[in-house]
Amino acid sequence: MNKPEGDLLVKVGMVVSSHAVSRADILVRGGKVAEMSPDLSRRPALRIIDAKGKYVLPGAIDCHAHPVYQDKMDDFSICAAFGGVTTIMAFVGNFKNWGFAGYTPDIIRQFIRESEAISYLDFSVHAAYQGTDDPEKSIPDIIKLGVTSFKMFMSHRRRGRMMPDEKMIRVMEMAASLGGLAMVHAENGCCNDYLLDKFMGEGKKAPEFFLKSQPNISEAEALFRAGVYAGITGCPLYGVHLSAKESLTILRLLREQGCTVYGETCPQYLTLTNDEV
Repeated sequence: MNKPEGDLLVKVGMVVSSHAVSRADILVRGGKVAEMSPDLSRRPALRIIDAKGKYVLPGAIDCHAHPVYQDKMDDFSICAAFGGVTTIMAFVGNFKNWGFAGYTPDIIRQFIRESEAISYLDFSVHAAYQGTDDPEKSIPDIIKLGVTSFKMFMSHRRRGRMMPDEKMIRVMEMAASLGGLAMVHAENGCCNDYLLDKFMGEGKKAPEFFLKSQPNISEAEALFRAGVYAGITGCPLYGVHLSAKESLTILRLLREQGCTVYGETCPQYLTLTNDEV
C-alpha cells in the first residue's frame, strides 16, 4: 500500500473560490490545503470524501454574531456549523439586555473562558461599547485580551445603546493609539426617534411604515459623521450591516479623503463588487 500523501482527499467537487466555480480535487495535509488539481485520484490519503454533485467551499467566517440573550456558544456554534461557518466573531459588551453587565474587560474575559469550554467552533470577540464605558481605562485592558475591535451604536437611545458623539471620538482616539479598529451601527438615532414618534402618534403602525421610519439618508449621514471622526483620529472604521445605496457614495468620498473605511453589507438589500466594499 502506498504511503498516504495527505490526511484528506476531497474528490470531484465543485470548488468555490473568490474567482470561479470549477470541478477539482483537494488534498489536505496537516489541516491545510496542500494541493488542488482537476485529478488527484492517484494521491493516497487517510480519508477520502466523494463530493460529486456538491459544492466545496472554504469555511465561512461569520464576522457579525450575537450569541447573547438566550443563546450560548454551544447551541450557537452548532447552528453556525450547519451553515458552513467555521469561525464566529461575537459581539460582547456591557449590555444588561444581552445578559451581561459590569466592567467590559471582565465580561469579555468571562465570555472567552465560558466559550472555550462549550464552543464547537473557533471564535473571536468584538467589544461592544456604550456611553457609560470608560475608554481610557478599559480599551488597553481589552486589547491585552487580544480584542482589537470596538463597536458603537449611533441609534437606539431609548434602549440605552446610543453612543454620544464626544465619547465616540474618545473611543476612536484610544483604539487608534493601540492599533484598534472602530465599528459603528450607522443610523441617525435622533432622526429615527423623531420619525418613530411621528408615525406612532399618527397611528401609522403597519409594517409598511417601518422602512419609512429608518430612511436611507439616516444611515448615510451617520456613516459620514463616523467617518469624519475616524479620519480626524486616524482610526480605521468598519460600518456594519450597511443597507443603503447612498452609503456607497459616502464610503467612496471618505476614501478619497484618505480615511480607512470598510463596509459590511446586507446582501438582500445591496450588492457590492470587491472594489466597492
